Amino acid sequence: KSACAGRLHLSASVAGHASAEVSLGRGVELRGTLDCGRSPVARARLVVEVTPAAGGGRARQASVRTGAHGGFVYTLRSGPSRDVVVRYGKAAHVRVSVVVVPRISLSITPTQTANGHTITFTGTVSGGHEPRGGLPLELEYLEGTRWMIYEVVHANPVDGSYSYSYTFRRTTEPITYTFRFAIPASGVTGYPYAPAVSPARSVHVDP
Repeated sequence: KSACAGRLHLSASVAGHASAEVSLGRGVELRGTLDCGRSPVARARLVVEVTPAAGGGRARQASVRTGAHGGFVYTLRSGPSRDVVVRYGKAAHVRVSVVVVPRISLSITPTQTANGHTITFTGTVSGGHEPRGGLPLELEYLEGTRWMIYEVVHANPVDGSYSYSYTFRRTTEPITYTFRFAIPASGVTGYPYAPAVSPARSVHVDP
């Protein structure tokens, strides 16, 4: 039980925020404090519960102790999106979420072509934890200032790679098209990462 006679306060954050978005492959530091009223609680044992988002693996527990000034640091290694709960017995707890954005690569070959010819889009979604059946990716093209969905392509569930070919048939004047691939903005059930987009790539097409 806590020996605190005043108001017990446990805080935790990543870079000062209760919810943080980070790029795939980055570890983050969870920092916080435990205070009793205005006095720090030193050498207190805290339990850290780390629960990956659905599809991201098993939950696990660790422990950390506060320092002389009531502060603590816990390092989260790189991985999928996670919820983290820090507990001080039954007396106090605090929750932090880490949202991880995966990487989507994109290459188009060739990047200059003519009507009646075919281009091929290839790339990889990094991070693993692919959902069964493969991750759905939206092939989008830029129309004015808006991205429009043309097709949905599924990445290979084994290695996250994807490939799609398209043949131009209606080009009547020289034009440059811009494309990208995107994880649906609504997210994907069972995929423990945030929505993301590839770099935009352009193709010039002559009649």
